[in-house]
Amino acid sequence: MPGSMTRKCCAIYTTGFVCAHLLTVGIALEITLTEKSQVFESWKNPPPSYLEYYFFNVTNPEVFMAGGKASVKQIGPYTYRVHRPRENVTFLENGTKVYALNPKTFVFVPEKSVGDPQVDIVRTVNIPFVTIMNELNSYSFLLRSVFAMYINSLDIKLFMTRTVHEVLWGFKDPLLTKLHSMKPEVDEYFGLMWKNNGTHDGEFVFHTGEQNYLDYGKIDTWNGMREMSWWSSNQSNMINGTDGTVFHPLINRNELLYIFAADFCRSIHLAYVEDVEVKGIQAYRFAPPSDVLMSPKNNPTNAGFCVPAGDCLGTGVHKVSVCREGAPIVVSFPHFYQADRAYINAIDGLNPNKEEHETYFDLQPMTGVPIRACKRAQLNMILKRVAGFPKTKNITETIFPIMFVNEMATIDDESAAQMRSLLLNTPQYNRSLKPNKKKNITETIFPIMSVNEAIMNKLNSYSFFLRTLWGFKDPLLTKVHPTKPEVDEYFGLMWKKNGTHEGEFVFHTGEQNYLDYGKIDTWNGMREMSWWSSNQSNMINGTDGTVFHPLINRDELLYIFAADFCRSIHLAYVEDVEVKGIQAYRFAPPSDVLMSPKNNPTNAGFCVPAGDCLGTGVHKVSVCREGAPIVVSFPHFYQADPAYINAIDGLNPNKEEHETYLDLQPTTGVPIRACKRAQLNMILKRVPGFPKTKNITETIFPIMFINEMATTDDESAAQMRSLLLNTPQQNRNIKPK
Repeated sequence: MPGSMTRKCCAIYTTGFVCAHLLTVGIALEITLTEKSQVFESWKNPPPSYLEYYFFNVTNPEVFMAGGKASVKQIGPYTYRVHRPRENVTFLENGTKVYALNPKTFVFVPEKSVGDPQVDIVRTVNIPFVTIMNELNSYSFLLRSVFAMYINSLDIKLFMTRTVHEVLWGFKDPLLTKLHSMKPEVDEYFGLMWKNNGTHDGEFVFHTGEQNYLDYGKIDTWNGMREMSWWSSNQSNMINGTDGTVFHPLINRNELLYIFAADFCRSIHLAYVEDVEVKGIQAYRFAPPSDVLMSPKNNPTNAGFCVPAGDCLGTGVHKVSVCREGAPIVVSFPHFYQADRAYINAIDGLNPNKEEHETYFDLQPMTGVPIRACKRAQLNMILKRVAGFPKTKNITETIFPIMFVNEMATIDDESAAQMRSLLLNTPQYNRSLKPNKKKNITETIFPIMSVNEAIMNKLNSYSFFLRTLWGFKDPLLTKVHPTKPEVDEYFGLMWKKNGTHEGEFVFHTGEQNYLDYGKIDTWNGMREMSWWSSNQSNMINGTDGTVFHPLINRDELLYIFAADFCRSIHLAYVEDVEVKGIQAYRFAPPSDVLMSPKNNPTNAGFCVPAGDCLGTGVHKVSVCREGAPIVVSFPHFYQADPAYINAIDGLNPNKEEHETYLDLQPTTGVPIRACKRAQLNMILKRVPGFPKTKNITETIFPIMFINEMATTDDESAAQMRSLLLNTPQQNRNIKPK
């Protein structure tokens, strides 16, 4: 069995990474829209959901027509089972995208409804009449008057009384019938869901997640468009996210999720609300935050939804006339939940509350599977006075609620049991495994052959260069020590380093977010340093360089805290490499890491005091080295200004020998080969009172460099290859009820 094989591998695997992360790797690889993946069939033929329709029955139309406040009473639900199979499924662009139609069929469910929609009566806004009045408002006065006289002669009222079935599925409207006789393209039938049974919401092309698991299910195009055209800003026209039926795996609480809401003719974002439990399964609840439909006065990014520009409604309502053929339609959440009180107070009978009216998705965070969801939206009409129509002369302009819909899906008991079993039987691996990498540290010393000429020869690499590295009793320090006992009489570059540590670290385990795996939370009790001159420079970012999060992509920057440099540095993708049959990404510090602030202003924070900056390729660390004139760089001043290299004979910087790099297996994030290289230098300059320095040229003088190497051994490499080949394939065909 693949799962047991993986557990066995992880029990003996010793390449120094947390094997539990391989579960996340397996899930990210498995959850793709490919015919061989186990989620494909449930995506193509999803289980049905339930759609509840609620109507606002108008109880006092005469009062409203006379200028008073309307009163409504909610009736419902009228529930339908909705089937949404995906048809005409076609893979595109080497399987990275998939085309599909998603027709819907509705079947009435009497046992989940309050009554018979073909019998129950509802009084509501006469939507065809209001739509036509609104359309005539844009005509010339003469033409509008002619049409108004004709319509008024038909004695059509602002409110109509129909069965629930008629309002939903269609009836022959007398006004539309008259218009149809003059303009055959005008349909004589009207219904909120007229001709929607068996039809789809458009042609979709989705990302399969094959290239990046974060793109799983995201919409690439809708009806051939990558963006819409009816809104007044580029941002508002963007088609972002999924269709709300699927989400990428490995969700974290801090991210925003996006869905394209066809009812709203726009994309909306969802934010984490709370942890919940559904049938014994832990989940994250995501819901639209209040800023989604917030007035542009409070959320300027929503100004793009005002068409024409500047024609904006208040918080909690969204006018969609531009995508509804000009009809004065406004959408909101039910009962104007999260909307301005003015809209709620304008109608008696509304009572918005979170429990009944919030849209939310309860997502199992590891798989991204929605295990419970409620998508809720309300249809409203703008009612106002229209010149030429006497029946509207007394009404107060109102956003009038018509009905709202609640689409629900909850995982069924059988599927919930399967999900619990899948999560419970996830391999639980030993999280304190020790690395078994061939590791060697070599110290390369530049001995001075002639100080006056500053000519050096590079000697061989030494594993131990006893006096210089590990300490000697220095005569000068010995003289100082009696008068200042705190001054150690011994000196060595690694003096008292053997058996000591580089500080107290607190790391993130990755338990809450796999992207945080191995990241430093605090170092010596600090979340940031204090010695540099900017907040950005003082940040402690990334890991300690021994581990990295799984699912690495080529476009990201990786961060490590480099204690030698007293700062964090970033690594960028260089190339694909292969190490012992394992494909890997090479990451290395790009040239801008130690670039002069003249060319990279973000490095100005490393100049202490502010403005006291060196050139490219060198980094002064006196502030974190007790004031000593120490400068660090890459070996032989690799990537540094030629001036530093040319100041010393005997230097020959080259990428092969002097670049720091890490070769990372991208799926697991495991470093399978690494070379971390750093050079110690001293600033030598004239010092008043010391005649021996009077003739020297100020120089950043190289002392030594270190090359720390690690490569996975043959046995571990073989286990890694086997492990990647046998990633667990779990059944994730979970059905909502």
